[in-house]
Amino acid sequence: MNRSLPVLFVLLLFGTGCSETTVDRTVTFRIDMQEQIADGSFDPATDAVSVRGSKTPLSWESNVPAIDTDADGIYETDIVFAVASSGETVDYKFVANATNQRYNEWESGTDRTIAIKDGDLVVARAFNEPPPAARPTLVEKTALLADIDIMVRAFQELHPGLYRYHDEASLVATVDDLKREVEDETDLRTAYLLISRFAATIKCSHTYANFWNQRNSIQKELFETADKVPFTFRIIGKRMIVTESAANSGKLTNGDEITSINGSAVTDILDSLATYVKADGSNDAKRLYDLQITGFGEFEAFDVYFPLVFPPAGQQYVFEGTDLTTGEQFVAEEAGVTRKDRERRLTERYGNRATSVDDLWTFEILNPTTGYMRLGSFVTWKMEMNWKKFFKESFTELNRQGVGNLILDLRGNEGGDDEVSLELMPYLLKQGIDIDPRRQLLRYVKVPDDLVPYANTWDDSFFDRGKSVVPVGDGFYTFRNGSIEPLSLRPARNAFKGNVYVLVDAANSSATFYLGQVMQEYGVATLVGQETGGNLRGSTA
Repeated sequence: MNRSLPVLFVLLLFGTGCSETTVDRTVTFRIDMQEQIADGSFDPATDAVSVRGSKTPLSWESNVPAIDTDADGIYETDIVFAVASSGETVDYKFVANATNQRYNEWESGTDRTIAIKDGDLVVARAFNEPPPAARPTLVEKTALLADIDIMVRAFQELHPGLYRYHDEASLVATVDDLKREVEDETDLRTAYLLISRFAATIKCSHTYANFWNQRNSIQKELFETADKVPFTFRIIGKRMIVTESAANSGKLTNGDEITSINGSAVTDILDSLATYVKADGSNDAKRLYDLQITGFGEFEAFDVYFPLVFPPAGQQYVFEGTDLTTGEQFVAEEAGVTRKDRERRLTERYGNRATSVDDLWTFEILNPTTGYMRLGSFVTWKMEMNWKKFFKESFTELNRQGVGNLILDLRGNEGGDDEVSLELMPYLLKQGIDIDPRRQLLRYVKVPDDLVPYANTWDDSFFDRGKSVVPVGDGFYTFRNGSIEPLSLRPARNAFKGNVYVLVDAANSSATFYLGQVMQEYGVATLVGQETGGNLRGSTA
């Protein structure tokens, strides 16, 4: 059994490689369109079917057409790949370009994969033929219970916020409830949900069965399947509003409200999924915010939890909803998609989208009186741009043009590097401020030896804090060099002289919650928008 703690660290893997000769291999794709021709969804006289894929000369953005030379409904194309002599795998899908469809129709399900090694290859199958179903991984009861014991012990030894909302009695009761739900054989899906729901009871925005830190095999089995909804959406007062549709059906369009999925009311779905989502304290606005789908990044909570909690039969969905333009009710049947598929369709329909953290930072002068700066993330370790230079140049330009108002857009920003706030604040100050220090507490000095095999980190100093921490009582420690003096901030030389309006929403937690709190408390800016997603009792970083 793979033992994975809900509070995980990043494991960096480094490898070396050497060059390898390549050989040309021809893959013949034979695409059976007879069913689509028979049901009228594909017209051989006007429509086309193509191949897209992961390796040149294929791509995910353009078609390599197949041709039916003898009018038997079987379309064929030969594609030559330059592959490593030891062999390679290529992901691909068929795409139908039918005139009676609003958009290209991608095959449903996950990407298909072929292994190209010795000699040429023929791939012959029907359009939309599903890939072989994977058998679920089963976990023995004794193994899962042992993992739960390790997880709970790690929380007790290492997590400084474990008893912020739990006491010892409630924690024991919650663990007992968790163990009672473990069956003789539990599939990986159920095990992941049990651990996720338990982690959510700690009510910490940094504690969950981290999507990014799971083993590749777990990600593939649980997260990368073709059971995602074919649209992005916003949640407004527990109403699910489609923002960008990747659906094949013309019935499901941007601006529609989805009211039920496979017979379950959206409100019930959101209430159920919220019990798995991380957030500080009882701030359910943050949990609902995190259940929105933007399409940005590798994983999103709704994509992970919804198909696991409400698994669609045959990866098919029936959406009921309302066209908010006409008020008409509709029912749309759609196949589930992978995140990659949805992203491809959205890019095809709406153009290039934000794909990196750098794309989330923008600055412009809207008019002679107003500037706009969007800071969509503080995850600076994933940025390529010089973000400090971005601040310097942006505020220099604001002052050069004599702009009187700045809109600082923090919506969608959960936080990240505290240094961003420290760099930004001096540009916004009219006078110096002294900020009361935050108390930083740890629960341990050294990770117990028996827990070390189950933890990975990018910084080995996390395992042994040594002389860098001192006890402060009640089983807590703090950093020896941690300041107990107020943090003094002074205006930068090119500080902005005008009014600052900060757009906030429920995403703002951790670093951005604290930044908004300081700006409001010291009169640095006016906050505008929704209730933020943090908690005044603090966050566990």
